[in-house]
Amino acid sequence: MFAAPTFAQQAVPYRDLSHDSKVFGKPRNYRLYLPKSYGQSTDRYPVIYFFHGFGGRYNREPNVKPEYELLGDLVEKYQVIMVMWDGNMDETKPRPYNVGNHADIIYPIQMKDYFLEFVTYIDANYRTKPDRDHRGIIGFSMGGFTSMVMAGRYPDMVSAITNMVGSPEFFIGYPDNHTFFPARYMFENLKDVSVRMHNMDSCALVYLNNEVKNGAIWDGQPIFEYWMGHGPHKVDDPGETKIFEMAMQFVVNRFKNPVPLQKTWSHYDLYAEFDLWGYTVKSNKNEPGHLYLRNVSPAGFGFYTPAGCPTALPSKTAPPPLPPLPSIKRAYSMMWRCTGKTLKNRY
Repeated sequence: MFAAPTFAQQAVPYRDLSHDSKVFGKPRNYRLYLPKSYGQSTDRYPVIYFFHGFGGRYNREPNVKPEYELLGDLVEKYQVIMVMWDGNMDETKPRPYNVGNHADIIYPIQMKDYFLEFVTYIDANYRTKPDRDHRGIIGFSMGGFTSMVMAGRYPDMVSAITNMVGSPEFFIGYPDNHTFFPARYMFENLKDVSVRMHNMDSCALVYLNNEVKNGAIWDGQPIFEYWMGHGPHKVDDPGETKIFEMAMQFVVNRFKNPVPLQKTWSHYDLYAEFDLWGYTVKSNKNEPGHLYLRNVSPAGFGFYTPAGCPTALPSKTAPPPLPPLPSIKRAYSMMWRCTGKTLKNRY
């Protein structure tokens, strides 16, 4: 059964709602924007998810103060559903997404699990186009970093992202088992995802995000756009939505012009188990590090377990790089299951 709220009686173009989350074990809030025609039609719409930054919530972004009412005009212009999720882990703490340095990883809850649950909920309750070609993410700051993490973990669910002045690196995982995730070295995960980056010339992260850009170029990211703006760590100036619209326009263009999938895929994952492109991977990994699958196709694949982070970029591309880490071959008990229909569709 699809929800069909109407905003005709409201002065704002959005509605603040909640759903029951099994992952968090309690209700979770979100902000929903629908095109004005939603309640009077049977059409389905693409979906863009917005990920807030540090100190933000589904309904506020204190560091940048978005023009929430004006964003409704963009939803109407591009005929999309936009959903702002809540990455907050604890009402008393401003840090979202359970990422950061060692001392910041204090919750067993993983946002990778909540993303799956939340997308499933949105697709079940609203008239979305429930496929990867019509699902994208826009993220700001820590939300920009998280957009790369989620799209990289689920490239079979997300077709395009815009990372707006995202954080460049954090640890991710469990309190007793978390792994460093440097965005600039993780573009292998995004080869089937169209990526746009926004950087700002007076932002404290400008040089680090230049390294992320260089990582995309070095790794040959197929669809990649980079934009440098003027100013500090922000999205738009007060009263404007120009930069947010650039982010949205990139994602919508990918909805309208899907990019053919690569013939093979490679993937870093810091968790012991995951599902991707019709494969199920299970291992007994119980320590920090990545599982790396290389050039996966029906003909076979390469498997490596680099401890720590992936191999660093050459110093001439992204100074100063982290020292290269060798591929350490370890014995993992792995079980692979292939659903032939998915692979047939892909290859």
